[in-house]
Amino acid sequence: MQVVSEKIQIPLEICSFVQKNKLVKAFSIYLYLKCNSSGKVHHSQMSFQHIADETGLKDSSTIKKHLEILIEMNWVGYNHSSGYYFIRSFDYIRVHYLFKSRKAVTFRYQYINKIQEFITGSLIGAEIKNQMFYKEVVVKRKLRTATQKRDVANQSNVSDIATTLPYYGLGIEKIAALLGVQKSRASELKLSAKKAGFIWVKHKYQVLDVLYERDNNLGKMLNENPAFKGKIRFKKARIKRLKCIKVMLQGYDEIKPRLT
Repeated sequence: MQVVSEKIQIPLEICSFVQKNKLVKAFSIYLYLKCNSSGKVHHSQMSFQHIADETGLKDSSTIKKHLEILIEMNWVGYNHSSGYYFIRSFDYIRVHYLFKSRKAVTFRYQYINKIQEFITGSLIGAEIKNQMFYKEVVVKRKLRTATQKRDVANQSNVSDIATTLPYYGLGIEKIAALLGVQKSRASELKLSAKKAGFIWVKHKYQVLDVLYERDNNLGKMLNENPAFKGKIRFKKARIKRLKCIKVMLQGYDEIKPRLT
């Protein structure tokens, strides 16, 4: 089989559905078939080993198992008489599940062996863009409307402050809810998406205190506070040539989308 579509638009609601229903491996096969055909494939053209090699899935038996799932879901149809597979369109899937949103993410065939990372990056990136749109467009529009009302003082300075954030990001609890996984798994998925280049991540810290003498009990005491547990870091530093230790609280990471 030869690649027909190097680039396609995938509805974000479908990405979310795939993630939360643990269909990532099946979706890898679906995207392989979609990109390597015009929507119809004869069984004689199917090489399970090639699909496994391209998608990074384990072996032919894994491909067969997840292809059966796609057929059961009717994302892929199969005619036993003709031997043809029919790859359903995204519009068909959207109508079937009553998905309404038209928001989509650009998928390139070169991502075919990184579908989990791609989905993670897509969903996190879309959430960041939602934050940016709300803060920089919706809120600014509301404030602009307020300043135009009669008897309302000019609030241009207030508008500038209210629509400015130092950075955009998500806490691990929010990412876990977004992906439908536990926090430990969410952390792993975020890191994988970062390594794959689908999101840009920078850790952010707040300096709580500066110590010029070591305090061995401070870390234990701070971690007993639920708000600080697991988020305290100690960093060696110099202030005016004096050695010190900065006590730092890890905040939510700054994240920038890398997908369109």
